[in-house]
Amino acid sequence: MKATSPVAVYCPVPGCTGSTLVARATAGRPLPRRSRSIPPTPRTRSAFPISGFGEGATGLLLASTSPRSGGARLGGLLVALAGLLVAGCGGHSPTGPSSVPAAQGQGGLAQAPPPTPAFLLGYFARAEDAGDPKPANWQIIPLQFSLDPEMVAKECLARRTLVTVAVHYVFMNPRATWPASWKQAVAWMAPFKRLGILHSVYVLDEPTSAGLNRQWQEDALGIVRAAGYRTMMAEEYHWVNANPSNGETYRPPVDIYAMTCYPPHPAFNKCADLYNARPDVNMVIGEAFSGMTADGEIYNPGDDQWRWYEAAKGSGKMGLAWWVWRWPSTVGAADDPAILEQHKQIAAREGIIW
Repeated sequence: MKATSPVAVYCPVPGCTGSTLVARATAGRPLPRRSRSIPPTPRTRSAFPISGFGEGATGLLLASTSPRSGGARLGGLLVALAGLLVAGCGGHSPTGPSSVPAAQGQGGLAQAPPPTPAFLLGYFARAEDAGDPKPANWQIIPLQFSLDPEMVAKECLARRTLVTVAVHYVFMNPRATWPASWKQAVAWMAPFKRLGILHSVYVLDEPTSAGLNRQWQEDALGIVRAAGYRTMMAEEYHWVNANPSNGETYRPPVDIYAMTCYPPHPAFNKCADLYNARPDVNMVIGEAFSGMTADGEIYNPGDDQWRWYEAAKGSGKMGLAWWVWRWPSTVGAADDPAILEQHKQIAAREGIIW
């Protein structure tokens, strides 16, 4: 039997204690391979800076997890991290056309936000890497309170990329922390909205795998939608058809619904089938990293990059988000020449110049 681990929960505000942690066992399933929630470098034994997806957020990461067997994995919700993605919506805020002047470019000329593309193509990326040139028109980045959001937003605008901000750290923590944490998240996202590049908010990351029931999911999504933002979430493909024995399917009330799929290759085939069977799953998350699987095997996606793209285009999805641009403990697209070359070719197919 594979090792299991409890979920560590991030507390972004004072007053969240170990007794209020939401923890679950992974019920014998392999530990998630691309977790965005475990900080790689603790500052002290008891207080961790939130690194990776959410580095620099104020607060404590409480409880502990055993070492993960599979490197970094996007969908693994081993913890409730603080805020993620914001994708730009080309000249429009999530609530409609922006009345705020665009950012000033060189020579004082207004720099208009990029137009909304017919097909979103981008990366999950750390906020500190937002300014890297990428073969993309979209970025999914986490809240990172140690960085000036105005600076990060302007870097994204300069790169002509829309942004989705990930805030799942907020809503995967105890409900008592939601109001204060969400208020912080809204403040951090404000420059992206003002510059017209905030496309959506990534609200939940594999919530069913994290033990969060439908009511929890709907409440979290409802808060974000009520504030006027477009919502996004991802679910492991195992849970997309929640009760296949009785034919029941469930789609949360979310605007952008994605599946996370992991190697080995049979997982891709199952996901490809589900993409075709479930048009309501309208976003593809593609594996774009080299690392180790939960079974200890070395994984390199190779030609699979085109398969993810073809799965997204062939089933009429609104876009493709690559996991990952750059990440601790794994080799992302930024540092893998073979993967990056394929991404350049795919971006050229979409008319993206970078």
